[in-house]
Amino acid sequence: MSIQPNQTAEFVGRYVARPGAGRVEIEVVRLLGGMFSLVEYWQPRFPETFHPPAPTGRNGWHWLHSGQQFLIRFVGVPSERGQGSHNCHRQVDIQQVLEWRELA
Repeated sequence: MSIQPNQTAEFVGRYVARPGAGRVEIEVVRLLGGMFSLVEYWQPRFPETFHPPAPTGRNGWHWLHSGQQFLIRFVGVPSERGQGSHNCHRQVDIQQVLEWRELA
């Protein structure tokens, strides 16, 4: 997937509700026939009308993933790489959430 900074596009990823700040994980490229993937972590800014859930901690704590995980399909504008915070690669201004469902 080619990510064009500062341009509106549709993305599909996983939202992870984490203590402090949730993040969106976007698969950038698949390697070795799909066995591995390169993922970027994005710091989301949601529209005022959308409120992601707070982390419940029901999945326990792990240094990579914690809390609930959701599939998210959205229209947004990603920043340049290196402009994220909370250990994220980018920020993304989410303009519209098209699909949202909890992952098992």
